[in-house]
Amino acid sequence: MSIATTLQSIRTNLTAAWTALTNKGATIPANKNIENLATAITSIPSGGGTNKLPSVVDRSVTTITAEDLEGATSIGSNAFYGCSSLTSITIPDNVTSIGVYAFYNCTSITSITIPDSVTSISGYAFYNCTSLTSITIPDSVTSIGGSAFRICGSLTSITIGNSVTSIGSNAFSGCNSLTSFTIMATTPPTLIDISAFNITNNCPIYVPYNNVSAYRTATNWSSLSSRIQGFAPSGTFSQDDTLPTTSTEGLTLTWYSDVARTQQVTTVSDPTAEYYCTAV
Repeated sequence: MSIATTLQSIRTNLTAAWTALTNKGATIPANKNIENLATAITSIPSGGGTNKLPSVVDRSVTTITAEDLEGATSIGSNAFYGCSSLTSITIPDNVTSIGVYAFYNCTSITSITIPDSVTSISGYAFYNCTSLTSITIPDSVTSIGGSAFRICGSLTSITIGNSVTSIGSNAFSGCNSLTSFTIMATTPPTLIDISAFNITNNCPIYVPYNNVSAYRTATNWSSLSSRIQGFAPSGTFSQDDTLPTTSTEGLTLTWYSDVARTQQVTTVSDPTAEYYCTAV
């Protein structure tokens, strides 16, 4: 059983027990109230031989490593809700889902590592994580819930992997510091509504250059068409490779015929850059 699941069960059970006892007129010593009872529970170890359960219970935890969550297959709902001192977390490889409100109001988080095993990120999972500056959502993730990253006000860049098929309402709403938003999926994900990108600075939304038209005409994406731009593939290309053409939207391609140059070109994922290609 994961620390997250155990924690949620303990808190629920303690609350129910406390209520039942007090409703029956029981008198419980002041030093045995629900808060310090929860903090005193240390018999359920987390991974790696460490025990961070008490500091998670009282919300004072500052870091969570993969070892701390060893054996976990999911991060449960409300697992780290309001852990305002938490600065970094590494989610272990066996975790497949991140529950609703899992890191809600973890306002000090600056670093999150999401492994390739995660397939879904539920609503409000990282709501108001105001110290995050960048996030990469791996190719394994297929769904991003409503308000999942809402009001992450310090985020400047987001990259979403190529398997995402749905993005919920307000998923990135209020991420007003964003300057770069990249979606790797070639097929436009289902966009519940345009509130997902309710960002005051209207930052560009970069998609694969061959799929710009598909995004600009897809349901709800069409309302964001002026913000959708293409990015070119990265890497080294030889003369016979298929490269973008000068007609590709958002790209500037300049060809040089110069036998003194090598017959390779290295591109960068920047829709405003020029791509210098050689031919003989």
